[in-house]
Amino acid sequence: MPNTISTPSGQPAGVPVFLSPEDRERLLNDFNKTNWDYHKEETLVSLFKKQALLHPKNFAAVYQENRMNYIELDQKSNQLANVLLEKGVKEGMFVPVWLDRSLEWLVVILGILKTGAAYVPIDPGYPVKRVEYILADTSAEILITDTQRGNLLREGINAEIFHLDNTESLSHLSAELPDITINQDALAYTIYTSGSTGNPKGVMISHHSIQHLVTWHNQYFHVDDTSHLTLVAGLAFDISVWEIWSALIAGAILYIADNEDRVGPSELVNFYRRNQITHGFVPSVLAPSVVEETRKYNDLKLKYLFTAGGKT
Repeated sequence: MPNTISTPSGQPAGVPVFLSPEDRERLLNDFNKTNWDYHKEETLVSLFKKQALLHPKNFAAVYQENRMNYIELDQKSNQLANVLLEKGVKEGMFVPVWLDRSLEWLVVILGILKTGAAYVPIDPGYPVKRVEYILADTSAEILITDTQRGNLLREGINAEIFHLDNTESLSHLSAELPDITINQDALAYTIYTSGSTGNPKGVMISHHSIQHLVTWHNQYFHVDDTSHLTLVAGLAFDISVWEIWSALIAGAILYIADNEDRVGPSELVNFYRRNQITHGFVPSVLAPSVVEETRKYNDLKLKYLFTAGGKT
């Protein structure tokens, strides 16, 4: 006689379990509601612009001792966008960014989006050959980097090297938003895989896809203009996109962790405490240790701690 597998109620598997109409409705419909109201025509740029108008004086981002409010980030990214437009950057183009973690990094990616182009984040620690491969694979006409990294590239590459640290102040340039209509289906960014099984491959994401994710996230996890969010993930890791845009489309403050803040559980928890983080990220490899570390303190403001992936 075959073995009988029992359900928790003791009934053999396969025997129907009758549900009340209320439980059936909850199981089939209430638990399966994954839609919410959001404006499909919005882009990351339009959603950010709304927050810059609503909360111009709110801090948008903090890195070490430096901070920038929403109106400053809006105007500086407008000025950079106008420079890039003069250089021929436009919708359909890919603009790689090879910079360290900083407030300027946010100015650059937002400025790129305001031209209608897509940004391509490159990890600051990537070897030169991988950077050159990404430049070739994207047919990039311009790379935004600093002098130190730009000088590492071999002569004869097709992309113009825009040294962000060598540019004159952009303050004399127009701070008006470029008159560019960005379609929600336009590409927002491309992130390259690690390439562990061969050449890295670019994963292309549209404005519609990422704003769909982050607007749901903000609604579900109560992110608003009083929230303090982290940028802990590596800049070329897709989790960083979720961290950045969850903050900037909500009017929240984005706290950019420097490399010293990301090395271990105690450093990361101190980063949360110091900045009164309400919505934090931790790489999965550190998650158990970070949770254990948080038990030492009663002054944490954390409402949610998110984890995913294994790379930073």
